[in-house]
Amino acid sequence: MTWEISRNHILERLAVGESFHTVLELIAKAVEQEKEGYLCSIMISDDQGKRLLHGAAPSLPEFYNQSIHGLNIGSSVGSAGTAAYTGKRVVVEDVQTHPYWNAFRNLARKAGIRSCWSEPVLASAGNVIGTVSIYHREPKSPSRQSIGLMEAAARLAGVAIERRLKDGELRKSERHFQLFFDQAPVGIAIKSADRNSWRVNKTLADFWGYTKEEIESMSIPELMKRITPVYNLNATMKQIDKILSGEMISIEREIAYIRKSGELVWGDIKLIPIMGEKGEHLSHILTVQDINQRKKTESNLLQAKEEWERTFDAVPDMIAILDKRHRIVQVNKAMLSTLNIPPEMCIGEACYDIVHGSDEIPEYCPHVRLLKDGKIHTAEVYEKKLDAYLNITVSPLHDKDKNLFGSVHIVRDITERKRAEKALKQAKEYSDLIFKLVPSPIFTVDNNKNISSWNKKAAELTGYDA
Repeated sequence: MTWEISRNHILERLAVGESFHTVLELIAKAVEQEKEGYLCSIMISDDQGKRLLHGAAPSLPEFYNQSIHGLNIGSSVGSAGTAAYTGKRVVVEDVQTHPYWNAFRNLARKAGIRSCWSEPVLASAGNVIGTVSIYHREPKSPSRQSIGLMEAAARLAGVAIERRLKDGELRKSERHFQLFFDQAPVGIAIKSADRNSWRVNKTLADFWGYTKEEIESMSIPELMKRITPVYNLNATMKQIDKILSGEMISIEREIAYIRKSGELVWGDIKLIPIMGEKGEHLSHILTVQDINQRKKTESNLLQAKEEWERTFDAVPDMIAILDKRHRIVQVNKAMLSTLNIPPEMCIGEACYDIVHGSDEIPEYCPHVRLLKDGKIHTAEVYEKKLDAYLNITVSPLHDKDKNLFGSVHIVRDITERKRAEKALKQAKEYSDLIFKLVPSPIFTVDNNKNISSWNKKAAELTGYDA
């Protein structure tokens, strides 16, 4: 059998998935069949590129193969170790006299070998991934044909080794994906390529309340009929038909499901298409995020909103409900009237933007302090946007589980009070000034008819200090 025939046979075995070590054995035997007296050995670099591992050597003694398994890659480390280190062919015509074999002479003598030629096996990127060696039982130098054979065998071994490395990377990637798929905190489903069913992870199976086996045994339409609320069933089934027919390939929405136990649960779903290399649609990935807690929070806020609406508009003070992100959830008529805006312009917006006209939270904000300690806080501030003095009191809002989810702001306009206080202060200061400067003696008398104060002229008249 010539080398070309052997090469084609080996490539065929590779194509049908023959085992890696069997392919290496076939390459080594094909080399040995080319010329009588050839003893072929193929070695593979380890993952770190520091050692050579036994791959195939059908005609060398087993003790020899075991002895050089794990051979260090380095300068002057036999023929194979040096070839792997330099990336160049190494020819040793007599192992008993060559310095590269100083550490291996006794082993070579015991194995009955006298010469060793080694060719590095290079990956497509140029790095060394193994060696092909030809041994003889007598000192020998290679002919041009022998060198050509070693080069051809090294190229063929390189194809096999690279295939194995890529298969290993693929298996590693698959293991990583499977680990992510199984342990992801988000529910994930992948549509089977051969039938209309979902492959699901445990998170999604638990969310729907079924076992993975139960879900994967059902068709997608059958599963959706079980987990979709009656009020949404017709619309959902129409969507499923469009998805399975390829008319619809992506979805992003919040949806309610019925668990196996009958409990209603909410999920934020994304249906993402899997596309082929040519842009063709192959399958789907579905992700489902459990948003039950968020829905409960929204429900709590809505309940608080409805309770307060009955009293909001009757209260003359400005009232607002804020969530934990400073967004306005509800305001009363007094607040809207003061701000002079319709409700749709402030609901969901940041309070510091709508009320204060700022893109930053004010330093004095009592809501910030409330979020830190959950306590009632009060602040008196001058609001430049409204040209008003305000007394702001914030009180915490808790859900039924006593979790803080927002606060109630009661804002009282104290501008008139502040103006009155200022006017009173000014009047007192003016009165004190007159009291001190008037040229006549003045006395003030309290309710008990006792003199409580007197001015400078009165002091001069009586001889007492003012």
